[in-house]
Amino acid sequence: MVCLPSLKSGGSPPRICLFEEPCLVAGGQRRTLPDGARRLVAFTAVHGGRVERRHAAGVLWPVGDDLRAAGNLRSALWRLRAAGIDVLDADKRLIWIRDGVVVDAVLVARWTACLTAGGAMPAGTDEAYWRHSRGGLLPGWSEAWVRPHRERLRQRVLHAMESLARRLVAEGDAVRATAVARQVCAAEPLRESTHRILAEALRRAGRPVEARAAYAAFRSAAARRFGPAAGATIRVAPAKTRGEPRSRTPGGSGR
Repeated sequence: MVCLPSLKSGGSPPRICLFEEPCLVAGGQRRTLPDGARRLVAFTAVHGGRVERRHAAGVLWPVGDDLRAAGNLRSALWRLRAAGIDVLDADKRLIWIRDGVVVDAVLVARWTACLTAGGAMPAGTDEAYWRHSRGGLLPGWSEAWVRPHRERLRQRVLHAMESLARRLVAEGDAVRATAVARQVCAAEPLRESTHRILAEALRRAGRPVEARAAYAAFRSAAARRFGPAAGATIRVAPAKTRGEPRSRTPGGSGR
């Protein structure tokens, strides 16, 4: 069992939050990051917590020359210090997240790694991290440097939840597996691997009709999105549960 810090505000180390408008949660209080410094904190956080000053300045303030970009970066650091928000340290070459400050995106990445590796988490942890991250990294931000980090982490979260659902099926917890798989299917409706897990979970929960209906709905959605040919290639339907009545053919007795 891997212990991850709680995502609740009380009793946790100072935390930079990136799954909403960037802010700092510390001492049970939520503090807004100053204008002009918000992007620098987010940029440093999503790039592993340590960046070169010149690179950060060039990406965040591309208009103008290097001297102007460097001046904007110094102003951003000054605004943080003036606001009493000590989350970044810097020297002449580098900027980094201060020791003792955690980043929620890093915690989410650690959680996904644990689930994907088959690790067990304390009760309620999976649901808490899923709720926290499902809105996406830096929602509403359109900068080019944000998009690959957002999509990479989104895929890691979906893959981790899919791994959790698969493990729950194997452990015989079909009810919870169904709930987890449905959450992933809702987030990414055309993810075939998760629809297969959902169908298997429903079947093991004694709901074979729902299992076939769920998979048929996925095939129809794929056909609508990618064309009839795409839907037709998805031919492997969920296997029947032992003892399930055989389907009747038109005009036949089903024997």
